[in-house]
Parts: sequence; structure tokens; C-alpha cells
Amino acid sequence: MVQKQVGHGREEVATPGASQECPLVREPSAPERGEMASPLMLGLLTASAALVAAGSYFAQPIAYTISDTLGISSIVAGFVVTVGQIGYVIGLLFLMPLGDLIEIRRFLSVLLVGSIACLVAIAIAPNSTTFFVACLGIGISSVSVQILVMLAAFMSSSERRGQAVGTVTGGLLIGILLAWPVATFVSARLGWRALYGLDALVFTILATALRRSLPSRRVHTQQRYVTLVRSLSQLWVGEPELRHRAIRQALLFFGFSLYWTTVPVELREQNGLGPNGIALFGLIGGAGALVAVSMQQQRLRSAISPGAG
Repeated sequence: MVQKQVGHGREEVATPGASQECPLVREPSAPERGEMASPLMLGLLTASAALVAAGSYFAQPIAYTISDTLGISSIVAGFVVTVGQIGYVIGLLFLMPLGDLIEIRRFLSVLLVGSIACLVAIAIAPNSTTFFVACLGIGISSVSVQILVMLAAFMSSSERRGQAVGTVTGGLLIGILLAWPVATFVSARLGWRALYGLDALVFTILATALRRSLPSRRVHTQQRYVTLVRSLSQLWVGEPELRHRAIRQALLFFGFSLYWTTVPVELREQNGLGPNGIALFGLIGGAGALVAVSMQQQRLRSAISPGAG
């Protein structure tokens, strides 16, 4: 094991030949008072996570409209979200290790600027090639949501860390589901290009707010980028709990994506629902997510309260 400084705590990273009985990661120590996440900061992180997630899923309920404009088949249009997810995997594997080498606030800003550029590219895309390349770029840069979750953990006390992470993660889920009604409603009235243009504008505002509000935080490590990338395979081999949780979550997300990708086509072609009906369907799903997040937060508060048990 080697140790590296993470914020104000230390983190252990597995190295070849190290004992696998040692914990992989130690919980970071409590943040300094000036870095504690206020309710406003936590709200900003949550809203940003929701916006990042929504940008990756706007095309899902309006794929048929985009296909008509760009002259592609509905089957090809169905791969819009798939392309974004491929980009997300690429970002996780090859961009996230840079978080150990680059100052976190700067790294987050670069990713958000990349998202803004891709959103603008989609808004003005002259053909399907440009559109799909930009969708891939949005998926790659959407790994910024992982940094938002990490910042929520770093900027919270140990007593509130679980609640803070749950809140920001809940924003991620809400963003995915609310992308449905927002995309359907806005595109039906202003067009899908305007949807992405407005998203780029809101992204710019939030990115600016994050840049000005977040504290500077650098992770110090002596390892090189290639070593960090290779360490991912070592984690997968050496941590059975990580494998089990990753496989479970992958299967859950597979079912989630499969359902929400096919539903708009079924609602439109088999049930005759128009944009307003599809938007309402997605809004009900988003409401369910809000209830689920609220219930989870209540459980977390009960678990950490003195009288819990």
C-alpha cells in the first residue's frame, strides 16, 4: 500500500504485491470550517448534478423528432443514449484518473466547458455525424457528476457525509427523469435545437457559479497517469465487494435505461400519446424519484440521530 493525501485526509491506494486485506480507501478527515458545504452549496452541487445528467438524456424522449430533422432512421436514432453511455464509460476509464493529478476545481471547470461546447455543437449540428460525435462528447464530459459527488463528500462532516452524498446522487436521478418532461415540453414549443441551446446557457451559469464558489483542492500523488489507469484493473481484481456492487448497479442501470429508452416509442406509436402526454408520463416518474430521495434522506437522518435504533 502507498498513501496519498486527499484533501485534509489520507487515502490508501493498492499497489502490486500489496496485501489485499488492507482497506482500499480510508474515509477523509473532516473538512475545515471554511470548506464546509452550506445548504446553498449543497443545493448548487445537486442542481449541477441534475443538469449534467439531464443533458445526457434530453435526446431520449425526442429521438423521433431529431431523426426527422437530421434524416436518420428511428432505429439509428435509438442509439443516441447508447452513444452517450459509451462516452461516459470512456470518461470514467480515461478521464477520472486525472482527478488525482489536476486541481479538482480546475478539472471540473474543464469538463463543464467541454459539456457546454458539445451542447452548442448539437444545437447547430448540420448532420447526424456531428450530432452523434457531440453526444459522445457529452457522455465523456458528464463524468463531472462524479466530481460533484466527491466534492459533496469532501465538504461534509463525517456525520452528514452520507446525507450529502445521497442528496447529490438523488439530484442525478432526478435530472435523468426530469429530462423527459423538460425535453418534450421545450422541444414541442421551441424545437429541439433551442432545447440544447438553452441547456448550454444554463450550464454556463452554473459552471461560473461553481468556479467562484468551490474551494481549491488538490490531490497530491507521485503516481503517473498510466499507473493510475492501470490501477483500475487492480482494484477490480483485488476488491470482490467492488465487483459485486458494480455488477449489481450495472444490471440495475441496464434495466433502467432499457425501460426509459423504449417507453417513449411505445407511448407514441402504440398508445397515441403526443408530446404533452409523454412529458406528463416522465413528470410522474420524476415525482416518484423525489419521493424516493426524500424517504432515503429521512432514513439517513433517523440512522444518525441519537435516538435511532
